[in-house]
Amino acid sequence: MALSGAPDAIFSPELRLAAGVDGPIYRQFSGRLDASVGHYASGTVSSLSPGIERRFGANDGLIGTRLILLRDEAGDIRSGWSAYGEAQLGPQIRGVASYTDAPETSEGVTLDVEAITAGLRFQINDTMGVSVLGVHETRSAYERTGITVSVNRRF
Repeated sequence: MALSGAPDAIFSPELRLAAGVDGPIYRQFSGRLDASVGHYASGTVSSLSPGIERRFGANDGLIGTRLILLRDEAGDIRSGWSAYGEAQLGPQIRGVASYTDAPETSEGVTLDVEAITAGLRFQINDTMGVSVLGVHETRSAYERTGITVSVNRRF
């Protein structure tokens, strides 16, 4: 579960609640269900996203797909999907890639977005990691390409 907020938010919701659950279904297959609701200056956006993953080996990699259902700020129901994969490339390095064709809300407006992402995740130790990802997005008004670098800490 997550609760987040940003006073006077422009790009993100002013208040957002998200929750998710995942678990084994059959052998190496697991299912997941994520839900969220966010309040923007333009209205409330809610989403529901069921998905399925298949793992390979103890931690060798995975492939997955998810359906993305969204009720936008105007009350319209929109949908999309995502496919993704990960592979262990070295003792502490994983390759990641994804393709998404789904609605996304930014600046309080929901747009259809196609995105391709590929990159590497480096596990520094049991609790710290670094990700370097390249992203290319196509939106109705423009295209953009970028590189993101993020640090994560697991508790």
